[in-house]
Amino acid sequence: MGRLHRGWGTRLALAVWLAVGLGGPVEAANKSSMTVSNTTLTLTDTEYSFTIPARTKSFDLKSRGGQAFKLTCISGQSGTTYVTIPADTTYWQDELYLTDALTCYAQSSIAGVVLELVSWQ
Repeated sequence: MGRLHRGWGTRLALAVWLAVGLGGPVEAANKSSMTVSNTTLTLTDTEYSFTIPARTKSFDLKSRGGQAFKLTCISGQSGTTYVTIPADTTYWQDELYLTDALTCYAQSSIAGVVLELVSWQ
């Protein structure tokens, strides 16, 4: 089950500290790499897609400026069947294993929102 967390900075800072100082959360959790991607939601209330890579074991997703956004994994449904990710919140999921890449869709009522996805494979 996905989780919402306010204050992604602590989670990311700890992950970076572990990666640099202790050989990484990657090795500790049988993860071999980290992928970072950004998706700009250029227009308001318009669906944009992004992909969570194959073999992902965990990921964090948030908006760079802390704006709320709508999230779904069903094409054409980001305005009707979605989960709202509240402002200043990170959505994260762990303990999963995607055999194939997963395309998700998002939109925001604010133009120019940048989504930041950090995934660990």
